[in-house]
Amino acid sequence: MKTKLREVREQILEAERIAVIPHSNPDGDAVGASLGLSLFLTRAGKEVETIFPTPPPEHYRFLEGLDELLVKQELSPAVDLVVFLDCANPDRCLPFKLPAGFSGQTINIDHHEDNNHFGNLNLVLPDASSSGEIVYLLCEEFDEKLAAREAAALLVSLLSDTGDFHFSNTSPRTLRIAAALLEAGAEIKKITYRLFESTVYRRVKLLGLVLATLEKTENGEIVWVRVTREMMKTTGTDSSAVEDFVNQISRIEDVKIALLFREEARLMTKVSIRSVAGIKANKIAAGFDGGGHAAAAGCRLNETLERSVPLVIRKCEEALAGF
Repeated sequence: MKTKLREVREQILEAERIAVIPHSNPDGDAVGASLGLSLFLTRAGKEVETIFPTPPPEHYRFLEGLDELLVKQELSPAVDLVVFLDCANPDRCLPFKLPAGFSGQTINIDHHEDNNHFGNLNLVLPDASSSGEIVYLLCEEFDEKLAAREAAALLVSLLSDTGDFHFSNTSPRTLRIAAALLEAGAEIKKITYRLFESTVYRRVKLLGLVLATLEKTENGEIVWVRVTREMMKTTGTDSSAVEDFVNQISRIEDVKIALLFREEARLMTKVSIRSVAGIKANKIAAGFDGGGHAAAAGCRLNETLERSVPLVIRKCEEALAGF
């Protein structure tokens, strides 16, 4: 791992202008890791532009420096190094695509076990809790120390992907890094309040509508909810508002698989999958060309919401039968 970290460091030092790109519809890990790395490299003297293919959710706006970053789908001509963050494959960054004539280098920094190693240089650590954890390890290879706002961004990464250090991907190394981020100036009370304790009225209204759709299989091992476009229109919300909903229903007693079906278009349904007890959520998602982590994954189906539900539940039942 040390050798790979040093290789990435050297590639960054050689670059003239760097673009940092997380996946579209960014979650807390993608937002925090991208912001933390961008701020750190800028302060270290590099020219950096951070490109969000789609806007970050508004509840991360409290992070200092986030409003300075860009939402667009193209590179500046001077960029000679692109760093992809938290992307298992390039399609996760759509609508962003590398231009056909791009002659620079690419670095792929990620922690998804199904990452397809698409970069010229790949720093993929599936045992890391988050991409933010990997960014911290990379920053340690430089002479600069983390500033408070960089530490805050990386702590958001760790907290988001470990579920406030509740999930099984929380390792001793994760907690040591969290301690170092606090020592660097990250304010854990402020961050946990924003991530886990604070919300807005319209999001609670949406949650009420979504929970009213809650269903389960006869044995109660699979539960699911639906989110329609009409629900989001009625409540004035967008897709970022449902980020944690599937985790809430996964806490129901005896549940082994929790699903959230969100209607993106009439013939496009996004599915979020959470699993417990060692059942591989990413293998279920792979059956529909999706992916993710063992306990948290997702996929998209070119089907209506109503047709998608039985298709995915059947795949989940097959997974449980073979477990």
